[in-house]
Amino acid sequence: MSPAVKALMFIGPEEINVKKSTTMLYGFDNSTFLVMISYINPCQNGATCVDQNFGYYTCQCMNGFRGINCETATGLTCGEIFFQDTGVITSPNYPQEYPPDLNCLYLVRIHSAETIRVTITDFYTESAKDVLDFGTSPSLERLESWEGNLTSSLPIVVEVSSNLLWFQFSSDKNNNFKGFRLEYISALGEQN
Repeated sequence: MSPAVKALMFIGPEEINVKKSTTMLYGFDNSTFLVMISYINPCQNGATCVDQNFGYYTCQCMNGFRGINCETATGLTCGEIFFQDTGVITSPNYPQEYPPDLNCLYLVRIHSAETIRVTITDFYTESAKDVLDFGTSPSLERLESWEGNLTSSLPIVVEVSSNLLWFQFSSDKNNNFKGFRLEYISALGEQN
């Protein structure tokens, strides 16, 4: 990804004390230089910065980290981040049994979305012990939880007015089942 220009400024030779990794100097004469300050990657802990072309950036965090800049260690054992307008999210090993002692975080972040619709197409976990929590705020405030055998209630459809949603799946040490499968699709807003 090429760096995006963040600022242009003219400086004299006595002010040239800038980091070469984040700037480019262009000389006009012996006393004035044009400095283009390039984009500095704000993502931490090995994350990849993705420019969504809407004036925002998104950090694709490595497993085990979360936060806007992937600055917080989570202790998560699995999960994924989704940026596409549509997608499918499943528990580990689906449709086979998921492993014990899981703590997975799945994040859907679509900058241009006005709404995201989620359809649970399959769901079978251990009741009261293996739970899928759902929310839309970065603070991980839970809106809803699912657990047990929901086969007779499917499909379950939830639509939220947000461009961000998350699912956190946790399992205990025993009685593992096939888990879950859900689909999401976003309705895009106006592009700036």
